[in-house]
Amino acid sequence: MRRAARALLRAACALLAFAAAGALAEPLVIAHRGGAGFPENSLAACRAALALGAGCELDVRSTRDGALVLMHDATISRTTASRGRVRSLALVQLREVLLRGEAGVSAERVPTLEQALGLAYGERVLLLDLKEESAAFHTALANALVASGVPRNLRLGVRSEAQARALRARLPDAEQVAFIDEPQQIERFAGAGAGWIRLWDRWLAGDASLAARVRAAGASVLVGLEGRDEPAARAALAFAPHALLCDAPGVVLEVLSRRGATRGVAAQPQHQAHRDDDQSEAEPGP
Repeated sequence: MRRAARALLRAACALLAFAAAGALAEPLVIAHRGGAGFPENSLAACRAALALGAGCELDVRSTRDGALVLMHDATISRTTASRGRVRSLALVQLREVLLRGEAGVSAERVPTLEQALGLAYGERVLLLDLKEESAAFHTALANALVASGVPRNLRLGVRSEAQARALRARLPDAEQVAFIDEPQQIERFAGAGAGWIRLWDRWLAGDASLAARVRAAGASVLVGLEGRDEPAARAALAFAPHALLCDAPGVVLEVLSRRGATRGVAAQPQHQAHRDDDQSEAEPGP
């Protein structure tokens, strides 16, 4: 009992310190796979989210010929009107495939990363969930970002500590989001350089101290919101996250607007400002 009480006290102290530092601004809102109501990972979904004032989270994979496209699954059967593995298809084949949404097959086609980078994000976040970890994939990603111009508020979603370090070496200025599989990975990913840690709302419902652990590790809290209604949004906002990743960005933005939120504009995380100060007199690490 005493150990649990001490853990809760540390969590409360960390949250109070975070608030005192002025870091508890209204959270960013990021549409998961572009948001519900459109085929996922489509340009239409991303445009709609940006029009609302939200950022976009998009999944990136490579084709047989090394092109980068937006697709969550390793296969295309769930989200398109066709079948096959992304890695087994050439770009010219995928570009003819129609995306499937909640309302059925659409007129939207599988987009390339280059097309997504061409949208106007302004101050909104573009979060890329990187589904592969090979050196060739990382090289293609870096080349695409350099060629298109890195969006100001780009975030790279990483799924292993090795990937975090590899991308830190290639793209040292790009902020990283750790898509962790379990809370035990918080400190390891923060130590590998991930500036944001994704926590599922169901995890926080079971252990509210996880958000404080992320902040204590020097990272920002990104809550993955699984519900689409207002009660789910309000419950997630109670944990004072830096950002919310959600399927229904319009619902979350409406909840925020009622309490005077600044809609969808990215502010620099407190921990990143400290990092920039620390690196001003030293070479960036690997």
